[in-house]
Amino acid sequence: MAIAPAEKIDPARLAAVSVYLLERNNEVANSMRTMLRGVGMAGVKTFPTPDELEANLGRPAPDVLILSESEGSDIFEVTKRVRRAVVGKNPFTVILLLVTTNNPESIKAALMSGADSALVKPVASGQLVDRISQLAFSRAPFIATTDYIGPERRNSGRPSDIPLIQTINTLRYKLERKTIAPEALEKAIASTTIQLWLGQLKSHSLKLQFSCNVAFEHHRAQRPEAEVKASLLDLVAVLEDAATTAQRIDRPDMLKTCHDLAKEIKALASDTDGLEDHKIKMIALIPAAFEQARQKLSPQA
Repeated sequence: MAIAPAEKIDPARLAAVSVYLLERNNEVANSMRTMLRGVGMAGVKTFPTPDELEANLGRPAPDVLILSESEGSDIFEVTKRVRRAVVGKNPFTVILLLVTTNNPESIKAALMSGADSALVKPVASGQLVDRISQLAFSRAPFIATTDYIGPERRNSGRPSDIPLIQTINTLRYKLERKTIAPEALEKAIASTTIQLWLGQLKSHSLKLQFSCNVAFEHHRAQRPEAEVKASLLDLVAVLEDAATTAQRIDRPDMLKTCHDLAKEIKALASDTDGLEDHKIKMIALIPAAFEQARQKLSPQA
């Protein structure tokens, strides 16, 4: 994970930063808390299990989550749940993962989970402070796709239709000693979270077109009918996922469009008369109908 050089932080400013640490081993947790407090981070709370951590994420949300990998603690799933706003009050909370050594799969999982960064254990206090500084002042914007929410990690020169989302970063606010009223912060988080879901719907639109093309190719190549129908059901899955997103932002018209289109494709997939050309061509209208409905959504929804 490429990170910009760290800015030096006045230790006095670290005292205002709230940190939640997930570490199953009580001795290690106490050691890390002492280490962090030793560099000025007085607001450290430790939790031994994901359930206990998640139960406390909204009271209020911390500025930084440090999740330590251990047996029985799926830190990657916790990260995804925070980013999807399944738990907690702020999907933009800075998340730093501490992963086990000599495990490339953990680094890959960290990248895919939506975490801001990862360090390999064991870590020193200086490493943590430097990385926290980097994530405060050089944090990447977020993207939201059908299966990922988190920092944009792709090459900056790579063209993309996925919108970039500037995040709410309470860590930076604390280090810059900015005071934001709780009501204003809550409103800003809610507004920016909607941008996540709108971005996700854009990604659904792109995936819908891709899945539609796959179905066409299977039909043109005269693949077995079971494969063609399976590709149609992939379209249904995209639409059902999009329906969930539309429901999140309380857009009943978009929700109805998703359900109606999914119903049409299910009917085609279950048609016992076979999938003639004219039926397959009907699918070409599906992505356009979805995109038309999506574009009617207000950016300020």
